[in-house]
Amino acid sequence: MNFTSDIQLFHGIGQNGIEQMLRCSGAHIKEFREEQAIFSEEDAPTYLYILLKGKVIITKTHPSGRRNLFFEIKENEIFGGLFPYGSKESNWCDAIAAVKCEVLAVPWKFLFNVCHNSCEHHRILLRNLLELQTQKSLFLMRKLHVLSAGTLEEKIALYLLEMADKSECVEMDMKREEMAEFFGVTRPSLSRSLMKLQKEGLIKVEKKRILIRDRDQLEMIYFQENK
Repeated sequence: MNFTSDIQLFHGIGQNGIEQMLRCSGAHIKEFREEQAIFSEEDAPTYLYILLKGKVIITKTHPSGRRNLFFEIKENEIFGGLFPYGSKESNWCDAIAAVKCEVLAVPWKFLFNVCHNSCEHHRILLRNLLELQTQKSLFLMRKLHVLSAGTLEEKIALYLLEMADKSECVEMDMKREEMAEFFGVTRPSLSRSLMKLQKEGLIKVEKKRILIRDRDQLEMIYFQENK
């Protein structure tokens, strides 16, 4: 397979260098059907994964059966990024194929043992990995900020304000059910809150996007309750 710079983990590494490292590492490509687990929370973190095709969701399932969605993985992104320190470590969360997926699995042990055959490439790979981990940490901090809001309407308002582009539009990659899991609520509760905000003229809900109609009032929902 031709691995290009579209995969941020491989930025700065030529095709020959990538192929050499993958051969050295024992990396392999695996396919998963829709709803199949790529790894579960009990599994030890033995691989770093790169999503080549499809979409993956990272979730946590509670004893009650209720599931929270942490984030989505898109094509060319990495996941399974927990460093496997200690034999008792586990993934803590589940990675589920949202659709049919193809992933590249790179053994963690390769990342911790510099290969002399591609030493410079290995250093670039580790630098890219650190940058990606930093970006993921920032994303999780932003999500924690959103979920720290009080009511569901406040959470939605803050999420839209954080995610909106310059045209005041939020493109929704998540399905409604996945969005509900992201906020930790049921789908009907989410739908009611969205319709309430739309009825009040603050937003307009379309099929795969949400338009902000009144940013000032949307900000007031959050900031008035959190003075």
